[in-house]
Amino acid sequence: MSQNSKKYEHFLKTNIKQINNGFSINISAPSLLNDSELQQAYIVKFDDSNKKEIFVFPISMYEENMYLSGWFNIDASLFDNIFLYVDYGKGCGFSVRKMIEK
Repeated sequence: MSQNSKKYEHFLKTNIKQINNGFSINISAPSLLNDSELQQAYIVKFDDSNKKEIFVFPISMYEENMYLSGWFNIDASLFDNIFLYVDYGKGCGFSVRKMIEK
């Protein structure tokens, strides 16, 4: 995954806005990457050592300007060590990972 992430993470876009006591994060990803269709997108929060998953949740995606987009809100106290994962292709597809940073 790390090679795919380095190669393709620039295609994953994030837009972060501060709201009340947290953040609203909009994400977008190409619906097709390297001839593979987007299968799913999800957020993973890790502990401080980045070894243990604290939570994982899927992002519901909708089509917008030839990209698939989604969003989520998160409390400021939880906004660290958060990654966006996007899976492409069926069967032996590939994943792209991008850290979401303020």
